[in-house]
Amino acid sequence: QGGVPPQPGFQGGPPQPGFAPGPQQPGFQGGVPPQPGFQGGVPPQPGFPGAPQQPGYPSAGPNGNGAPRRGIDPDAVPSPVVVMALDQERFASTPYHTSTRGNPPLTSTNAAIVDDGMCSPLIMRSTMYTVPITDDLMNQCKIPLCLVVQPFASPNGDPATVLPVIDHGAEGPVRCRRCKAYLNPSIIFVDGGRRFQCNLCKGVSEVPEHYFCNLDHTGRRHDIHMRPELTLGSVEYTASKEYCARDPVPANFVYAIDVSYAAVQSGMLAAACQGIREALALFPKGLDPSAPSPCKIGIITYDKSIHFYSLLPNLAQPQMMVVSDVTDIFVPMSAGMLVSVHESKDIIETLLDRLPHMFANNRETDVCVGPALQAVQLALQATGGRAAVFCSSLPVTGPGALKKREDVTILGTDKEKALFVPQDAFYKTIAADCVKAGICVDMFLFPTSYIDIATLGAVATTTGGSVHRFPLFKISDTERLVEEIKYLARRQFGYDAMLRLRCSTGLRPTDFFGNFNMSNTQDVELAGVDADTSVTIRIKHDDKIADNTDVHFQIALLYTSSAGIRRIRVHTLTLRSGSQHPDIFRGADMDALLAVLPKVGARDALTAPMPTVRDKLFNMATGILACYRKTCTSPNSAAGQLILPEALKLLPAYMCSIIRCTAFRPGGDISADERVLSLLQLQEMSAAQAVPLFYPRMIALHDVLEGETGVPLALRLSYARMKEHGVYLLENGLEMYLWVGKAAPAPWIQQALGAASFTSIDANMTSLPVLPNPLSARVRDVISAIRAERKPFMRLTVIKQKDVAETIFLRQLVEDKYNDLASYVDFLCHIHREIQTALSK
Repeated sequence: QGGVPPQPGFQGGPPQPGFAPGPQQPGFQGGVPPQPGFQGGVPPQPGFPGAPQQPGYPSAGPNGNGAPRRGIDPDAVPSPVVVMALDQERFASTPYHTSTRGNPPLTSTNAAIVDDGMCSPLIMRSTMYTVPITDDLMNQCKIPLCLVVQPFASPNGDPATVLPVIDHGAEGPVRCRRCKAYLNPSIIFVDGGRRFQCNLCKGVSEVPEHYFCNLDHTGRRHDIHMRPELTLGSVEYTASKEYCARDPVPANFVYAIDVSYAAVQSGMLAAACQGIREALALFPKGLDPSAPSPCKIGIITYDKSIHFYSLLPNLAQPQMMVVSDVTDIFVPMSAGMLVSVHESKDIIETLLDRLPHMFANNRETDVCVGPALQAVQLALQATGGRAAVFCSSLPVTGPGALKKREDVTILGTDKEKALFVPQDAFYKTIAADCVKAGICVDMFLFPTSYIDIATLGAVATTTGGSVHRFPLFKISDTERLVEEIKYLARRQFGYDAMLRLRCSTGLRPTDFFGNFNMSNTQDVELAGVDADTSVTIRIKHDDKIADNTDVHFQIALLYTSSAGIRRIRVHTLTLRSGSQHPDIFRGADMDALLAVLPKVGARDALTAPMPTVRDKLFNMATGILACYRKTCTSPNSAAGQLILPEALKLLPAYMCSIIRCTAFRPGGDISADERVLSLLQLQEMSAAQAVPLFYPRMIALHDVLEGETGVPLALRLSYARMKEHGVYLLENGLEMYLWVGKAAPAPWIQQALGAASFTSIDANMTSLPVLPNPLSARVRDVISAIRAERKPFMRLTVIKQKDVAETIFLRQLVEDKYNDLASYVDFLCHIHREIQTALSK
């Protein structure tokens, strides 16, 4: 792997029939001496107490004095860093054509993607690219067949890319009369072009007269190159009136801002107003990109009462109307609540500038979030749209008042799961009503203590929004809040959406994961959808499918665009079926599986004790690897060897990290809100977001050279690989950490951080100073390049070696032992033993 010489006792998977031999598999010889993390038996979850040491610190550090393990070379075990680098090298100069049979590029790979008949893996990614022909075969392999779908994502990673739009007039898109699938490159025209056979259900339908075209001698239509729906895997249709329950309008946005004492004093109110003000110029354009945005905006503020504002452009100043009776919310104005961003820009800016001063002396500490959400719903009821609700404390007054139910004595115990579900149905009812009206809600929470994310977050997770948490908000957090508000405003956004998956005969969708609502077993209701929206769908057999044939999946997303146009976005994916275990394991996709497994755990955590959840996740991984060892390796292989499938050789590394993430990590030091937020993030994350979350990227900034461009190569996540004189940047897609070694060179610190020495570094800085030297520019360019890859903005935290805050950084070093959590090598040993146990039964 990556130039590492073969290690004694390591063996790769044997060549499988019909496949060229792949790169050698790292595996290791049995009979490894007992490891420090495995003394005294195995506890209920995969986490093992080791030798005594300073709490929170791994045994080997930047001094490089950690002794290597006997029997196992850490450099020889499968490394995500090496695998990602090899995949990037593979696609560096070779585009990926979507019709290619086989696994797509990794989500970390920057590849040129060409749609030539199947949708992009950036839009739809499968955990298996060879589908088992029977349910029994799938159960034997233990790999769940799931599709990780981002229906609004760009097919090539460029947000400016626009899908071809097809308009079939008043009759609407041409569809299969039996299963209602849309035309795609895999359908077959017969009878001289007068009929077509559906590739999903095999039904034959008549071709409408307006769509008829003669076929050539190969059976292809003469106009095929003028029909994007017959050559591309992703297209859009203009929806006819039958797809419109109401007249579509451009997207409307409402901001409901907490103006209570806590919100004012923390600086949240001023920061929110700044973010909205800067977002006014970023709202999506209409069909004419040179024209102003057609979107409308409304602003509500609240504490224990609700404040509405008329923002009509002909007013000299905003007019405020207060509704004090929060038990009976209504909108006290017939016009002026929702106004054009363009026409009322001046008066909107006036209000945003005044709000922090208007409430500067507010001493009201109570907030009524429930009535504020009801006000948002009433404001957008007729049109649908998007809302952002800002809340600084637990609502304890009015409808939807909540109790502070967090009990520190049950954190980390089997009773903790009671805190993961909403207190009552009030907010779920509001969320369901918002979905019916096509209203997507994002919750921005700024707690100083428990705020019950499980209850308040249900509004966001049901309507297709997200939860944004800013604990102990302070002025230095302003940049992150402003950027996240701007990010929501500038995204191409769809609302009042519905998604449905259609499968080839013999397969059906059974389970759905993500932020959405479902009123039946088929339709995923998305009040809002953008490029980050991810829906994961599990698929099972209801009949046997033929061997070595095409298996088709089609996603149809009906939505209203931010410009006010009703459209249908269609993505089609074609895979192959197989009856042999080697084929199925060869076609497994690690990145998609990495997105799926934590979702299963997150859902189980709502009803099962956390040790049971961790055990189930661990057993899923060992079950997959044990099946491969049993069915795909040579009978002559030594019984003591760990042999991993090439496509899933990183499964132990990723599973080691999954079990130690905030959602599943054992211990009572994690608050209920922190754990719930992590569980919610797992439910909504895509494959591209899962990879850095479970194996963060770390780069050495002290090695960057002036004049270079791009992001330097990543390093493996172990404290032993770091140096005291080094400076390292680590990011996981959510947070960014800058670790500075205590022996870092003073000139580097002066030029990049603007400090005289290590001791004078300001650990509270959240952005690097702009200094007039090439090193400063280069380091800031690296940070900017990484932020541009992620959603939407990662706060920078500076950490000095041996500071108390260093434990936050150490948790991200997932190859190291952390407290009672096993190191990657120890975890690999444990998986090896469990596989041997499973095979001996």
